[in-house]
Amino acid sequence: VQAKIVNKRGAQKLLGSFLGIIPGCGGTFAADAMYMAGLLGFGGITAAMLATAGDEAFVIWTGVAGGGHLTPQIAVLLLASQFVIGIIGGFIATFIARRLKLSFAAKCEIEHHDHEHSSWLGWKHFFTDHMWNHILRGHFPRIIGWLAFSLLIVELFSGQLELINAAPDSKWIALGMAAAVGLIPISGPHLLFITMFAAGHVPFSVMLTSCLVQNGHGLLPLIGFSLDDTLKIKSINLFVGLLAGLILMVLGF
Repeated sequence: VQAKIVNKRGAQKLLGSFLGIIPGCGGTFAADAMYMAGLLGFGGITAAMLATAGDEAFVIWTGVAGGGHLTPQIAVLLLASQFVIGIIGGFIATFIARRLKLSFAAKCEIEHHDHEHSSWLGWKHFFTDHMWNHILRGHFPRIIGWLAFSLLIVELFSGQLELINAAPDSKWIALGMAAAVGLIPISGPHLLFITMFAAGHVPFSVMLTSCLVQNGHGLLPLIGFSLDDTLKIKSINLFVGLLAGLILMVLGF
């Protein structure tokens, strides 16, 4: 890891973006652990947070069968866009950090443990604690709840949301709202913009900005590790997400 990743800046951005595009929070949590251990730099962790769509990725990939504007081609385009922009954003983060001479929290020392558990106990722990308690009992109810809330909002305000298509200024407002809501460090609220895109109320640029700025639950471990580092990462997310959205909206997407 030291030779292949830590000492190679390009590899860090590539790894970070790859971990980010993994649906859910598992990839970003792995990136968090590597960052806190000093195995992933500021550019790498920023790439991961830009590339992730959090738990919303599950809705994106399951929603492609529902028709509307969220087609399989759009889902692949969104994933590819996040992956590429994540890498580019990682290099931007490194450049800004050097130019402004930013300082970061000291990294944790990696501890090595001798595991006495059998492989069976390891798998039991994985399925009981991680799969059942964490994902199925913890994440899925929230995903379903926020998705239901988003669908309700789109249904209730469908007439008003259609004005976004008719009024050019409203699209810019929607872009700003997507970036603002993306600052919330949890999964859920961002589903509104995915739902609005699927219904044809906002353009692709708005959905992409939402996915780039938000990090799902990915930043929560870092908030406890270093609030200062978290704010720096989030600032780059906001800057890159808005920039990408503005460029695409100007181009008509």
